[in-house]
Amino acid sequence: AYVLLRSLHVSNCVARRGGGVMLDNAGLVCENCLFTDCVAQLEGGAIGTSNGELLGLGIDGTEESLSLVIIESTLANCSAKSGGGLMMEEGTLIASHCSFNNCQSFVEGGAVCELKRVQDLRSGLGKLRKSSFLYCTFTDCTSTTGAALYTVGCDLELVLCSVSRAVSAAGAS
Repeated sequence: AYVLLRSLHVSNCVARRGGGVMLDNAGLVCENCLFTDCVAQLEGGAIGTSNGELLGLGIDGTEESLSLVIIESTLANCSAKSGGGLMMEEGTLIASHCSFNNCQSFVEGGAVCELKRVQDLRSGLGKLRKSSFLYCTFTDCTSTTGAALYTVGCDLELVLCSVSRAVSAAGAS
């Protein structure tokens, strides 16, 4: 199952997980969406996902399982304990032509936090494979660790992205 959000503005939302949108066992496609002033007490200020899969074409044209696709969207002024803009626990992420502005996390990943659970790293289980950010900007994001991006247990690809004014207590992101 998957959810398609197109030309949607989500603002001033508060939740325990996934301040704007929280998906469990579903894929999400966001196209031309705006998430502003969303807050999650735990993870995923604007978007939180867990265990979701969506079958589609990867960037290289081969079929792969995708959990989250974000196209020409903005996440701004969002915050959470982890993943101020978005949090992914498993799956694959493709973000293209997106802006992450003034996102804040209090632990890890000011804009984006991607974690493969520790027990999954030990056992080899879990589905987090690769995250690709194409032509994305990360501006004024802050966190204790990983002001723009924080990732554990997945491959990360950044293509023609920019990070500016990102501040982390643990150093540059």
